[in-house]
Amino acid sequence: MALSQNNESASRTVPPPDPAEAEQLYQQIMPELGLEAKDTASRRTYHTFSMLRFRTPRVFRVFLVVVVAVLAVAALMFPVPVTSIDVDYAGGGKVNVQFTTGPLDFLDRVTAIFNGSSMPVSRSSGVYSLELTQNGKLVLTSESPMGFTDTKTINIDGIDDTPPHVVRHFREGDNIHIYLEDAGSGVDWDAVTVTDPDGQAVDFTLADPEEGCIIVPFPESSLYLSVPDNSGNGLSVVLNLK
Repeated sequence: MALSQNNESASRTVPPPDPAEAEQLYQQIMPELGLEAKDTASRRTYHTFSMLRFRTPRVFRVFLVVVVAVLAVAALMFPVPVTSIDVDYAGGGKVNVQFTTGPLDFLDRVTAIFNGSSMPVSRSSGVYSLELTQNGKLVLTSESPMGFTDTKTINIDGIDDTPPHVVRHFREGDNIHIYLEDAGSGVDWDAVTVTDPDGQAVDFTLADPEEGCIIVPFPESSLYLSVPDNSGNGLSVVLNLK
């Protein structure tokens, strides 16, 4: 019977300590252990900051991994858009086109198609550039590794690709007056030449550059004119004056 009574005593539930007594006991024991006793509010605050201190880095790492994964998937799937297109008609029959695609463009393939043909594109300091010498349609494409594309189309129409032309000519006494015109970059008067059928140079006078008139001694048969403009276009014409 004694054994049975002991078992019954061991199975009884021990009542929780009184909070006030537990706090008093805590305040007595802590100094004896060489530790500072804290009040209830201080212990609660310490516990809260401890939880943040140990759990925040893990949460942050998980968040960072998720963000990096999302960016990686987006970079593979979606191309960086073509932006900041700058067209500079530099003269001389050329145009410089510069454009950027964004900070992740190293993952994309950037191409330029001009009038249906591929054009070489150079890259420096994050800026792409190419040079064109005629008018037409330029298509700039940024293609992601997964094959998605972003495309921009530009019409290039400011290049002077038209040679000069003869407006009119007439005879006046022993000379012939020839009027030349170039609406684009203008006639390069220093490079104009006039020759006879044998290829010999014929002296002429530039009467008025603004009106585009040259005066040439009236020839025995015909004249050969070579008239370039300042963009590299050239007019070659034969004036048969018989």
